[in-house]
Formats: sequence, C-alpha cells, structure tokens
Amino acid sequence: MKVIDMVQSIRAKMPRIGTKKLYYLLGDQLKELGVGRDRLFHTLNANHLCIYSMRPHYSCFMLTPDQMHKQKDIKIRTYKKENRCKNNFATAS
Repeated sequence: MKVIDMVQSIRAKMPRIGTKKLYYLLGDQLKELGVGRDRLFHTLNANHLCIYSMRPHYSCFMLTPDQMHKQKDIKIRTYKKENRCKNNFATAS
C-alpha cells in the first residue's frame, strides 16, 4: 500500500502523470521496497490507477498513396438525416 500512497501523493500535484514517469521519479524508493517496473504497472492496473490516452493513436491508420486516392470512393457514415427540403421549392397557389 506504500506504493499506492506514493503514487497518489505525486498525482495530487500532477494528475495525468504516467506510469513510466512515476517509475523514473520514484526509482530509489521503489528499489528499497523491491518493486520493479512490471510490478508497478501491475499494481497500478489492479488498483485502477493507470492513465489512458484520451485520443486514438493515429500512427496505426497511416495510409499509402494508393489508399489516399481511393478515399474519394469511401462514403463516410453520417448519423444526420438527409436534408429533404434542399431542392424542393414551395409553390404559391
């Protein structure tokens, strides 16, 4: 439980600090407790203290030039209804 208390004291000042930087900052204290990098990751994950990215990682979605040209053919799903009044003109009678 000492590890969790140390992490929470640092995260009180810097709430979005990640596990790798915590391991770097707490290196000497963790060595005294016999906690390595993997055990720190498992401990934080088990106590729901891991920080997850807020945005998707786009390096997995890099497109080749051939795929970029084919993007014109791809239809993107939209969840809005089609504007039905766009080409209809009201006629006065």
